[in-house]
Amino acid sequence: MQSTSYRKGQPFFSPDGKKLSFIDFRAGENQKVWIINADGSKLAPLASGPQMDWSASWFPDNERVAVMRDELGRQSVHVISISTGKDQLLFEAPMEMRWPRLSH
Repeated sequence: MQSTSYRKGQPFFSPDGKKLSFIDFRAGENQKVWIINADGSKLAPLASGPQMDWSASWFPDNERVAVMRDELGRQSVHVISISTGKDQLLFEAPMEMRWPRLSH
């Protein structure tokens, strides 16, 4: 039986196959996107803060990830740099938008 207090989901490899993004669900916390090297090293959250992030989608440069974000009930799409952590609002999203993906 799988515990509902902790689980991972939505795994996606970077275009070059060297990194993996996934969502971390923990009971009582907002879900977050995490990045890990394909060899299992360098596990780190993509962003910090109280917001809920999901639906990670890699840019072809292997350096940036787009995520859906819910912050205080407002949804938006953000682009986050893996190396610098720079977090840029791409656009506000309607509540009906749930799982956007980048097209390469």
